[in-house]
This record gives sequence, C-alpha cells and structure tokens, in this order.
Amino acid sequence: MKNCYWLLVAFVLVAGSVMAQKAYVPDSNPAAGSNNIWPWDMSSTTGRFIQILDAKYLPNAPVKITEVAFTRHSRFSRNTSFFAKQFQMRMSHTTSKCPLSLKFADHCAPCPTNLIDTSSGFTYSLPTGDTWVDIGTHCDFGYDGKRNICLEVRFRGQNTALGFVGWADGSGTPRLMSKLTTIDNYNAPVGSNTWCTNGLKVCLTYDKRCILLAPDTAKIGGSTPIQLINMPVGQFYQIAASFGQTPLTLGNCTICLNPDAIFWASIFGGPPIFNGYAGVVPSGGSTAGKFSVPNIPVLAGICVYHAAIAFGKGGIICCTNTAGSELAP
Repeated sequence: MKNCYWLLVAFVLVAGSVMAQKAYVPDSNPAAGSNNIWPWDMSSTTGRFIQILDAKYLPNAPVKITEVAFTRHSRFSRNTSFFAKQFQMRMSHTTSKCPLSLKFADHCAPCPTNLIDTSSGFTYSLPTGDTWVDIGTHCDFGYDGKRNICLEVRFRGQNTALGFVGWADGSGTPRLMSKLTTIDNYNAPVGSNTWCTNGLKVCLTYDKRCILLAPDTAKIGGSTPIQLINMPVGQFYQIAASFGQTPLTLGNCTICLNPDAIFWASIFGGPPIFNGYAGVVPSGGSTAGKFSVPNIPVLAGICVYHAAIAFGKGGIICCTNTAGSELAP
C-alpha cells in the first residue's frame, strides 16, 4: 500500500525548503590565481578531463552536492562560453591524490553519478568575469564526508570558436587530461599531461538533507547496505534501483533513475533482492535497505544505481541523490 501511495503522491509534490551551503576548492575568492584552460578552451573535437577535489576542502560529514560552479578569468574577455554537441560531467569518490600514478580511467569509481549527460548540445556561458556561475547540473551526488572527489568532464564535437579561460587554484589540486592524439578522447582509458598544480577553481553547492550512500561495488551473492542519511523523521521513504541514470522529475524534485525493469521490481518486488526499500524514517533520520545481489556470475560489471524519496500525507518532501554500485565477483 505504501508503494502505491508513493506513485500517487509523485504528482502532488510539496517540496521542502532547500538548505544550500557552499564548499570551495580551494577558496571562495573567484578572482585569485592564474589563468587555466582546463578543459574549457581546448581545441580538440573530443576530450576527457579529470580533477581531484581534496577532502580537506570538503565538508567532513555526508552531504548531497547539488551544483558545481566555475568562474571565468576576467583578463580573457574574448572567452565567454563553451559549447559541446555531446557532454558529460560525472562525479565519484576516489582515493587518488598527488602524485597521480594510476591509469587515466582508474581515478574514478566504476559507476560515477552523471551530474550532466546530454547528446543534444550543451553550452556553458560566463558573460561576467570573476564571479561564480553554476554549470546547471541535472542530477545530485552523495558525498560520504571522507574521501576525495573525482570530477570528470567528457565531451564530443566542441565548437572551437568558443571557449573560456578559467582561474587556476594555484594550491596543488591535481588534474589529469586525456591524450589529444587518440581517436576518441571521450572514452580514453589512458591519459597524459598530468599535473599536481593548477586545478580549476570550483564552487560546490550542497545540502545536508536527504542523502543516499551506496558502496562503489556490490558483491554478487552478497548483501549490500543502501544508506539513507538525514531523512525527515516519521515520514515514509521509498528506495528504488535502476540500470541507468535519467532525470525523472517529480514536481520540484528529481531523481536520476531509468524506469526500467529493475526500477519497478525494487518498488513492488521486495525481498529477497530488495530488502527494507520502503518504510518509515526512524528517530535520528537514518536507515538502510539491503540490496541482495543474486549469485549469478554473468552479472559482473553491471552498474546498479539507487535513489530514494521521502514523503508524507501532503506529498513528496525530498529526493536523494543518485549513487551507483558495480556488481563484482
């Protein structure tokens, strides 16, 4: 009955107030440092770029990251925007730090959250220099409050007549760029031009409410906790799973899951695979479901994503971020 009610209230959403705060890498001054062309002013038609955001700049408790902002360097007024026909911005936890010694593709967790994923064209404009401008994320990321963050940008079909120069942080934030000689940098497994300085200055907007955390990997044949943190006490919650990430708008609230077979199974199927995926948020605001992966070896390598909502008699109160886990032997 609770599951059916969740589907009904999705169309009569009552959104809670947003408790947004900011985290800056490395500082809140958008006009300090030197010019930086990572990755916005590159001349390649495809590209893949990674920057490691050190935990020392981030909140020391779990939060939901809802937006990413950069700033244009005021000394380069001709550079005001970036355009790509196909664009992704992805985020995951990472233990990588300086020096960057791993392969390019190994810095991100196996199933990152797609903050933006579009093939219909993406433009990021900064008409005013030295001010933070949000990039306009579609999905949220759940940060565990402990590890570093891997922030990744991938694009195809950039219009090279555009592009802007940002501010370098000058604090030793590591970054890594894909090779510019490969056929498709968008999926480049190996990178070159590795720096441990001059990462692009970043501003992150975050919310302390309604957070979902899932492990980077889920063991086949094992049981994996799906944690809910800072949920509204006494309200109903519903966790759902999916094989993919597509923004699903519920009024003023968005989860990023595909309405596929596993999505409906996680809502209506329940045990033995989806355990505790619906209920009432207990005192303290934290609870957990258990994702019991069937012992089927061919599932190895598949990504399963989770998100959740909290709702009451008046409708949906909040949505969590989306978190992905790779099924592993």
